[in-house]
Amino acid sequence: MPVQMNLVEKLVWNDLNLAPGIVSDYFTGMAFRVAELAIKMGIFEVLDSNIPLTALEVAEKIKAGPRGTYLMLEALDALKYVKKATNNSYTNTKLTSKWLVESSPHSIHRGVKLFKHLLFDRLESLEETIRNDHPADTIWEWLNKFPDGWEFFQEGMMFGAKLAADELLCHLKFPAKATPHRLLDVGGGHGIYSVKACLKHAHVEGTIFDWPNSVAIGKKIVGANQLLQKIHFIEGDFEKDTWPSGFDTVFLFSIIHGYLEEGNTTLFRKIYCSLNSEGRVVILDLMVDTPYGTFNKTIAKLMGLTLFNDVAGETHSFEHVKAWLQNAGFECIKKRKLLKSPYTMIVASKGKKGQS
Repeated sequence: MPVQMNLVEKLVWNDLNLAPGIVSDYFTGMAFRVAELAIKMGIFEVLDSNIPLTALEVAEKIKAGPRGTYLMLEALDALKYVKKATNNSYTNTKLTSKWLVESSPHSIHRGVKLFKHLLFDRLESLEETIRNDHPADTIWEWLNKFPDGWEFFQEGMMFGAKLAADELLCHLKFPAKATPHRLLDVGGGHGIYSVKACLKHAHVEGTIFDWPNSVAIGKKIVGANQLLQKIHFIEGDFEKDTWPSGFDTVFLFSIIHGYLEEGNTTLFRKIYCSLNSEGRVVILDLMVDTPYGTFNKTIAKLMGLTLFNDVAGETHSFEHVKAWLQNAGFECIKKRKLLKSPYTMIVASKGKKGQS
């Protein structure tokens, strides 16, 4: 959890400007590092039971020193990742049990490795990027420096998918017809969205179009869900390679932030040609003009800077995206802000009778 402040502390540090707010940012960064290290060291896993453990017991299980383990658990207690009992034993909080323990179906613990690398490694090049007005290297080139780079990248992307997929699919209809509803998931890598769509709607058949490094990971996830007969893969570069056609729906999730107007308009035109006459494109991304909350708006602005450092991209406004879709021929363009994630969903139809 972010470092929490009471009302008086908020007045001093934020509202009245009596103390330097950047110090709070420093401790928030430290809090993330502590939580990430707890995952790496297996602290949350050994506490994943109904039996509270003392610091000495935790230290023995993770093969660490007792004093350091005690101080770590005290910090995690202050951050509300663990809870300390009156007998000086510790258990995971509900937040940790849901999101940071491997056995939980909601767990994002594997994706935290990506967050660590992005925050403490990747941003080292940010000053150079800003001064040169262009990234020194792309995040794709950077990932190739790690033996497991593509794996932890996709695991990080799955975090966003797990937050958004169920809510998004509640707002999308997949009308039944005589033939299967054909879904193209562009840059769908890990396959979470396609898997959930096919599990929810028996008549949907998916195709994931992505780079070989990403497809290799997606095949494992699709296979684990026993959907290799319903979800197919195309290994390639959707910027350069020929697109398949005849689809009813195209997913374009967390892609448009990597392009500016020209690149996105070109991408939308390719999607338009790949769709059937009444097909639709569904876009999911961060929007700088999101109407909900300071937190979401801050995320969109921070990610805009990060994306510039990663791929010379940025986050866009809905009005810009709408204009680019219209230029590509799309109609009936609608948006919906998701509540459980910072993303906005945009649906655009190829024809006026297109799907909602």
